[in-house]
Amino acid sequence: MGTNFPRIKGFLETSCKDGKGIEELKTRITEEINELKHVGDLLPATWFNVKKKLEALETDYITYDEYMSLCQDEQVQEQEAQQTLVGFLHDLGIVVNFQDDPRLVDTNVLKPEWVTNGVYKILNDKPLITEHKGVLELSQLERILDSNRYPRHKHSFLVELMEKFELCFPLTDKKDQYLIPDLLPKEEIDTGDWNNAVTFEYHYTVLPSSIFSRFMVRVYKNISKKTYWRNGVVLHYDECKALVRSDREDKIITISITGQQNLRRDFLFSLRSQFDAIHDSFKGLECIPKVRLPEHPKILINYEELLSAEEAGKKNLFCRKTQTGRRLKRTPQWF
Repeated sequence: MGTNFPRIKGFLETSCKDGKGIEELKTRITEEINELKHVGDLLPATWFNVKKKLEALETDYITYDEYMSLCQDEQVQEQEAQQTLVGFLHDLGIVVNFQDDPRLVDTNVLKPEWVTNGVYKILNDKPLITEHKGVLELSQLERILDSNRYPRHKHSFLVELMEKFELCFPLTDKKDQYLIPDLLPKEEIDTGDWNNAVTFEYHYTVLPSSIFSRFMVRVYKNISKKTYWRNGVVLHYDECKALVRSDREDKIITISITGQQNLRRDFLFSLRSQFDAIHDSFKGLECIPKVRLPEHPKILINYEELLSAEEAGKKNLFCRKTQTGRRLKRTPQWF
């Protein structure tokens, strides 16, 4: 599992109408609960006392220094024990703490819904969607969020948390402005002619909407001339350009690349490495990589089959029969 969504364990189809998949869902939930970390673990009484004290606090968050002070009051004095305990409480969902991120480590969120409610309000703000086209300015959070529960000095924490979970990225030419890919307009932008591009595709059984938006966050430094919309983006790499599009209806993500032939494969590798990392964070995600033959764009070949042929030193690759009944052959060096 990846680090972004470790609690996603798989995808099951269910129906409340006819009960399809409900029993399987119940079984899987029971199995996953039994596999959770710390289930059945015995805790030192001092740790349990810290847990109770944190749950009794009325505030939404405290600093890490305040947490350490509370631990010391309950005789949990070793720094290593304090770090282990806060990680334990984070895994249980009692607090939210990110020890591995220097931007977020100082704040312990005692009520996880404080985070989810704040982010939910940002992502569902109508002016942010309709007027600002997904561009968030930090100053807008004073309008979007309740100042009593989300004071100004915590606005950056929420945005940095959104960055960590690949929900937004900073606009490099604008101070304190961030782009939220999921809130971009759906209308596709004219990106020019890609007829001579080499094309790589991911075919999914289920295509989570977050895959493409997270990809855009990861590659934002390579975005070409602000050419993006909700389901597409144009990227540049040296003398190459790539058009990456997500088709939710057909469950396909397409990468089309033009430019210097000797650089195309490197560019594709860098883009694929980002998708591979995102795919790894979804357990059970089924995805098949395929390529289209440049001279016969209607012909799709399994990418792994193409690589195997190349590694075997084959000069030609025989494809399945086309609609006309002919067999086509194509060198594996499609780049």
